[in-house]
Amino acid sequence: MCVLSVFVNVAGIGIGYLFAVLFHKKVNRTKELALLSGLGNTGFIGIPLCAVLLGPEGALYAAMFDAGVDVTLWTLGAFMLQKDRRIGLGMLRTMINTPIIAIVAGLGMAAARFRPPEVLVDLIDRLAAIAAPLAMFYIGILVMTLFRKRAEGSLGQKKATLWLPVSVKLIILPVFAAMLGKGLALDATMLQTVMIQSMMPTLTLASMLFAKYSADEEMGAITTVCSTLVALLTIPLMIYALNAWVVGG
Repeated sequence: MCVLSVFVNVAGIGIGYLFAVLFHKKVNRTKELALLSGLGNTGFIGIPLCAVLLGPEGALYAAMFDAGVDVTLWTLGAFMLQKDRRIGLGMLRTMINTPIIAIVAGLGMAAARFRPPEVLVDLIDRLAAIAAPLAMFYIGILVMTLFRKRAEGSLGQKKATLWLPVSVKLIILPVFAAMLGKGLALDATMLQTVMIQSMMPTLTLASMLFAKYSADEEMGAITTVCSTLVALLTIPLMIYALNAWVVGG
């Protein structure tokens, strides 16, 4: 599932990059648009949603899919945003970071069937619970700053490009993932998990990642907020349509 997740995420980034080159080449934000198109909020929204709709097995598959998103984010995503994109020791140091180490350690402990002490598990649960609110708080500050500036030129440009990552992330990528999953003959639960996770709104950490690499963090923030609002409508519609077409068919 992790490998399949990486493939779907990379495909979404590729589709977003192609659309950005075709329709918004002059904007000079192709890398940001590509990443916003391919990486979704599969952890804070996707895992709970899969748990509710598909049960514990769906939640497990969703967590594995989310691990693939993190791997893609901190490898390909970080590489794309680097100013000096040379493959070397510096790139390796960027890819070996806290999220990647946590993923590898978690998978290793799960494979070894090792369970940390309850005190440590409780501490990690509490830290994980504040990650989403802090990220959304940071995004809210960026959005308020963006509107207060009233910079109609830059804000208008962001509005003009907003349709691209939102449409790719919420509509085009889920259809691609559904076709891919059906072609691979995945079992029903795994197929539904892949479809649900692929239709999640843009990654919450996008603006933070862009800020780290001096990219357009305001575009990341406003895309995250808008795609999350639009997803309230598209997620149930896409789940119904894709289930009727792929699972039902």
